[in-house]
Amino acid sequence: MTDPQNPTQVALVTPHTPSHAGWEHYDAPCVAEHLHALRDSGFTHVCLRPPWHWLQPRPGHIQRQSIDRLEQLLDAIATQRLSAWISLLDVEHAGRLALPDWHNAPDVIGWMQGQTTRPFLRRGTPVLINGRLRTLNMANPFTTDALTNAHQLLVRSVLGYFAGHPAANDWLIGHGWGRLATATAPHMQTWWQTLIAHARQAHPSARLWASIDEPHLTTSPLTLASIAPSVDGLVVSTPQPGLGAQARRRLSDPALFMHHLVAGLSEKPVVSWLSPIAHQHGGASRTLPIQWHQQPWGMPSLTSADQANYYATLLTRLHAAGSHGIVHMHARGALPEHDYEPTAWHGLLAPLIDAQGERHMAGDAVADSLRQWQTVAAAPARLDAERYWYKPQSEWQRMWREFA
Repeated sequence: MTDPQNPTQVALVTPHTPSHAGWEHYDAPCVAEHLHALRDSGFTHVCLRPPWHWLQPRPGHIQRQSIDRLEQLLDAIATQRLSAWISLLDVEHAGRLALPDWHNAPDVIGWMQGQTTRPFLRRGTPVLINGRLRTLNMANPFTTDALTNAHQLLVRSVLGYFAGHPAANDWLIGHGWGRLATATAPHMQTWWQTLIAHARQAHPSARLWASIDEPHLTTSPLTLASIAPSVDGLVVSTPQPGLGAQARRRLSDPALFMHHLVAGLSEKPVVSWLSPIAHQHGGASRTLPIQWHQQPWGMPSLTSADQANYYATLLTRLHAAGSHGIVHMHARGALPEHDYEPTAWHGLLAPLIDAQGERHMAGDAVADSLRQWQTVAAAPARLDAERYWYKPQSEWQRMWREFA
């Protein structure tokens, strides 16, 4: 279990090069400089989200070269006296579903098992397949043996390989899977419990984290209640299109509300994965309309001064609410190396640290806030879970109206 006296401050990082080909070929001195700047800013952890198709290009094969590159990054993180969070089976990227190509084909069953009779999922909305936009056309990931075996192989192999590494003790498993509600609750929950059992067996001392999004609290059969007991802590994804325009009244409210709800229902350590913020080049701050998982959402596009004020306000409020920390979504180098633009905000994201390793105004505000966040405040009050799970969708909206 996470030490309640030690907050977890995480910066999300993709290895940076001038061409952004980070996961394949990155500039080691540049990465070391960036890690040093993050440590000086008060961060304790670096979150690595290696693309799933990069680690596992085929269902039964873990890429040795990719493991070696990941190990080099972990060595650099340890050298800077930081720790890592490694995200495995991560199917969310920039507000889109992201999968390996072998996981997405109408004949995936026939290709891997010699038959094509089982049902599969078809949706017209483009998703990221090996980093490129394609139509989702997938066998059921929770009930197809060939797929679930591949999931277990990835978790078992990678956690087992890094079980002795000093920087690799925190693992985020299955980020984004709440939006793939393609099976019944028992099937999805069995998939989850089996996955976590493999992770525990491969790395018994690891701290395992799960991410919680709006579907886990409202519509997904894979609920917060079914996820929380098996992990050591929860990461709350704070972009919430379902909250509507009212969420814009105060930018810090959605993250604070989600922390209050998840911590009160789960009684687990909760870390907030902050929403993306765009940098406004001149003019007044505004909201930028984007699509987040096929839902319209207004992303804040803020001037430097407003960014600094936003982070100072949000981090102060989260700390007072008993948060165990934050994941800051976009430190320098956090953008992917893909050659597509999934949304209109690609390239506009607000970094904390510039290309020379110096903090921007927002980075100074975050560093000042984290310096004051030396311990975790009192835990949030426990919520009436029985009442909530009786009608989760209506309760989620009711509690938001009362909170806001």
